[in-house]
Amino acid sequence: MMLHSLPFLFPRLFLGKEPPAITIADGWQRLVIDMCAAIDVALPNGMVEGFYIDSIKEERARLRVCYSGTYTPEVANIIDAIEDRSATVCEDCGETGRQRIDGWMRCLCDFCEKERLIRLDRRA
Repeated sequence: MMLHSLPFLFPRLFLGKEPPAITIADGWQRLVIDMCAAIDVALPNGMVEGFYIDSIKEERARLRVCYSGTYTPEVANIIDAIEDRSATVCEDCGETGRQRIDGWMRCLCDFCEKERLIRLDRRA
């Protein structure tokens, strides 16, 4: 599934003035879809117009969700849990990963880290 379709799948979550900026790698797509589904269920109908997701991005090897408006503590907990979980999910493939620091912070599984290092060696 392509992330650009999220506003069509979960229109209640993306009612902001601008289209949301979604800039993450493929490995975190399932996390984001699961998060949106959980928030959609958790948002009371009366709060629909007061909540929206501004952006979803990578920040310091973790998923970062920026949101605005009115929301319940349950919604904030869902977002916090997904952001925390992203620190153990490979941002490239979605398998179990860990944070790696090599001048740049990334959350990668062992296989994707090896592939990244091979690509770096080929450039050198």
